[in-house]
Amino acid sequence: MAAGLAIMQIGVAVLACNQRASLPGIVEAVRRFTAHPRVDFVVADDGSTDGTLGWLRDNDVPLVTGPAMGPAWNRNRALFLLGEMLGCEAIVVLTADVRPDTAAWENRWITAAQRWGYADDPTGCAVYTRDTLLYGGYLVMDEDDATAEHGKRLRRLGFGSSTATDAANHTELYCAPWRNDAEMRQFRLDVRGARNNRPRGFSLSDIGGRR
Repeated sequence: MAAGLAIMQIGVAVLACNQRASLPGIVEAVRRFTAHPRVDFVVADDGSTDGTLGWLRDNDVPLVTGPAMGPAWNRNRALFLLGEMLGCEAIVVLTADVRPDTAAWENRWITAAQRWGYADDPTGCAVYTRDTLLYGGYLVMDEDDATAEHGKRLRRLGFGSSTATDAANHTELYCAPWRNDAEMRQFRLDVRGARNNRPRGFSLSDIGGRR
């Protein structure tokens, strides 16, 4: 591993909502195949009701959750916690139907983050640097495809392997992860709750787990 990659603090998030059946295998795959020495890990759960939350808590898997607010809010939970609160320099977001199966799978994402600041793929997985989020902000709640809009906005700012010259639907380039005071208070409850419930930290190396 290149020296520059080894010293970076990396965040990895798995997005979940009612994925009790598949999530144990995904978490185990991330734990098993991730080679980077400095990784914070979290599952961002959007108010699951199928036993997902119970499994995560029983297995001491780092978790950020709250009421069901939709995919944009849930991705923002993960990005804000790992970037703003834990200071990860690059954040890899995995959707719940993607399972790493190759050793050091994360290296290509880290390299993309260092090169472009942002990259994504057709599955909805993506990597963001902390600087990218400081300039471009977060996903917009009321977009039909908030992930695509966010990517377009970041490319418009010069991040990513290609540029977007057409304006995104929102004229503002920076968007906060909430739209009003009530949403800000709920968002703060979600992310502060995650940190308060995890005083020993979010290190991937601390996860054991059982099915």
